[in-house]
Parts: sequence; structure tokens; C-alpha cells
Amino acid sequence: MMEPADPKDDLLNEENADLKKRKFIIYSLIILGIVALIIIIIIVIVALNKEDQGQQSQESGFLNKIKANYIVKDSGSKIKLINKPIDNLNIHLFINDKETNFDYECQFNETGEYSVEFSFNEELTNLSSLFMDVINLKKIDLTGITIDKVKNMDNLFKGCISLESANLNKINTLNLESMKSMFQGCTNLIKLDMENFITSSTKDTTSMFENCYNISEININYFNFTNIEDANYMFRNCYSLTEISLVNDIKSSDINMKSAFSECHSLKKLNLEKFGKKNIKELSFMFNNCYSLESIDLSKFDISQVTSIDNLFSNCSSLQSIDISNLNFNNVEYMGYAFKYCSKLTSIDLSNFNTSKAKTISGLFFGCSSLENISMNKFNINITSIADLFNGCSSLKNVALKVDNVKQVDRVFKNCTSLKVLDLSEFNGLGIALYINDFFPIIETANIIYNSSIFGKSLENKIPEGWNKTDLNNQTIY
Repeated sequence: MMEPADPKDDLLNEENADLKKRKFIIYSLIILGIVALIIIIIIVIVALNKEDQGQQSQESGFLNKIKANYIVKDSGSKIKLINKPIDNLNIHLFINDKETNFDYECQFNETGEYSVEFSFNEELTNLSSLFMDVINLKKIDLTGITIDKVKNMDNLFKGCISLESANLNKINTLNLESMKSMFQGCTNLIKLDMENFITSSTKDTTSMFENCYNISEININYFNFTNIEDANYMFRNCYSLTEISLVNDIKSSDINMKSAFSECHSLKKLNLEKFGKKNIKELSFMFNNCYSLESIDLSKFDISQVTSIDNLFSNCSSLQSIDISNLNFNNVEYMGYAFKYCSKLTSIDLSNFNTSKAKTISGLFFGCSSLENISMNKFNINITSIADLFNGCSSLKNVALKVDNVKQVDRVFKNCTSLKVLDLSEFNGLGIALYINDFFPIIETANIIYNSSIFGKSLENKIPEGWNKTDLNNQTIY
């Protein structure tokens, strides 16, 4: 027969069950707390990771943004926003902060100025022609992108005729190799700051600012030209540009600079001091029509490889002094009209001038109306034509000229109305039969020294009456 349960045991069992229940609740709460904490930690880690990815993406070229402003002058007009990138990048478009289905052209129903943002979800490697001929682009801001892998910016803003402002600060151009025609034809651009541009890898800046008619200030003070090989036409037709300073130290390498500053009508100051370490390969038309340029020092230039200086200073009508005393002209073949219409130039040091390989010096000093004295009797001028050599040198008083085998001498001293002494004692004109029109100026008197044994009858017969002639062949003065 079973004994009845002790009430104390029941009470104890109930307490144990209650204790287990409380423990279960406590353990459950602890576990839930741990799970919640883990979830919070995961959320934080994910957030931090996203932020880190965002920072890394900016550093690597991902999730980059370009901000721009467009001007719409005709309501309902459809304007091109961007050129289709070569890389077919995934681009999101926001117009006035509203995401828009992206098309390379958009319809605008109202006139005015629109803010546009392009968001790139892929790595930027090529910006060539991205905004070329986008004629409604008014402002551009590239500070929101990094382009450390971009090598090409050719034609980036070429033909953007409404562009007024371009913010290019704080972008990484370390690997940039080419900026050819980057701003060519940006006719409304006035100022541009590119001080922070890294150009140590850049090889080509051809026509970079060409036809920027209204630009008056470009800050490229720290451009590194060490590896630049082509700078032809770089500033051509920058009519309003007043000063250019290239002060960054430059190591030796070859560079072409044909017409680099041609048609810079307002250019007064030009600092090319550091170019003394460059081997210049092409100089023709480099300063052509720089009307306001008053002086220039090229004495440290290395032009030992240059073959042409055609129209180098042509129409530099304000130029009063040129230092070319240390230039090596040994390989120069073409010198045509190099100093044409340098009308304020009173003298020029030709002590190191070498014409031994010259094929043409036609019009070399054409229109140098302030030039008074010049001596070229130490040069070996063995070419067929010296036409217009001193034509228009109306202040020229004394000239000494040594020439061999010349055949064409049209207008050599035409309009040299102040001529006093003409030393042609080493002038070989025996091969001249034609092309002798206006060789001498039309003036009443001057002193001419020549040697009839080499001067040639064709020229001797052209000596004006009334001139004092000294023939060294027979020591005759008449």
C-alpha cells in the first residue's frame, strides 16, 4: 500500500519547475540579446563596408559623378547631353536632382539653366570625346570623380562653344597620356585653372587650347613637359591670352612646337626659361602673329634638331628684342619670313647664325622697318633664292651680305630707303640671269662695294645711277 505524497515534495517540485522556467526565459533573453547584438554588429559592419567601398570606389574610379549645367535657349528643344562613351559605361542621369531615364539626348520643355548629374557605375578608363560638340554645356565639375586609370582625354570638351567654367581641381591625372584638342573650340571659356594637373605621363597636348578665342588666363604653371612630345598648335588662336608661364623644371626630351603660340594676339609675357633642357624639333610659326609680344629669350633653347624656323616670329610687330645668340642653327633648312614684320626690332645678334644647310631664307627680314644694321657676310649662303630678304627694311643703313650660287634675287633690298652702305664684296651673282626685279632700292645715292669678277653683269648693270661704286676687282671707285 502506497504512502500519500508529502506536500513538501510537491512544493519543491513546483519550485524546481518554476526555477527551470525562469532560467529558460533568462537564457532565451540572453540568446536573443546576443543574436540582436550580432545583427547590430553585422549591420554596422555592412554599413562600414559600404562606406569603405564607396571610398575605394572613388579611389578606383567607381561610382563617380560628374556635375554639369546646361543652358536651354529654345523651349521644347532636344539637346545632346553627352557623347556615347567608347566603353559603353553604365550611366545614371539626374536632371535637377530627379533621376531620368538616360538618353544621350534629352527634350527640354522650358528654357533656362538645368543642373545635370551623371553617375558612372563602372570604372572610367577613357574620357575621349565624352562632351565633344555638346554646344549647350555651360559649366562642368569633375571634382567628384577620380580618373587614375584614364589615359585619354582627347577632344573631351572640343567644340563646347557655351562652356564658361570647368572645375578640374583634385582629380588624379597621374596616368594621363594624351589631352589632344581637349578644350579646342571652347570659344566662351575665359579662365581655366589646371594647376593641380599631373602631366608627368602626358605625351600629347596638340591643339589643347586651340581656338579658345576669349580665354585670358590659363594656370598651367606646374605642367610637367618632361615627356610631352607634341605641343603643336597648343595655344593657337588664343586671341585674349595675355601671359603664359611654364616654370616647372623640364628634363631633356624631344618636343614639337609648331604654331604653339601662333595668333596669340594679346600675349605680352611668356616665360619659357625651363625649356632650355628640351630638344625642340619643330619651331615654324611658333610665335606667328603674336602682335603684343615685346621680348623673348630663347638663348637656352636646344634647337640642334630643328630643320625649319619658317615664320617663327612673323608679324610680331611689338617685339623689340630677341635673344637667339646661343641657338644652334646647324641643321636649319627653312628660314623663310622668320622675322617678317618685326617692325620694332632695331637689332639682332646673328653671331651664332648658321645658314650652311639653308634651302631658303626668302623674306627672312621682310618688313623689319626699324632694323638699322645687319651683317651676314660671315655666313655661307649657298641657296638659289634670297627673294625679299630685306624688302621693307626702311631704316636699314648698313648691310653686309655674302652669297654663293644664288639665282633668284627679286626685291632683296626693295624699299630700303635709308640704305647708306651696301657691302656685297663677297656676293656671287654669276648664275643670275632672271629674277632680279627691284634688287636695289630706288634712292638717289648709296655706297656699294662689290667684286665684279664674281658679282655678275646682270646685277652690275642694275646698280642705280648716282651711287658710289667700289669695285674690289680692280680697286676702282667711281
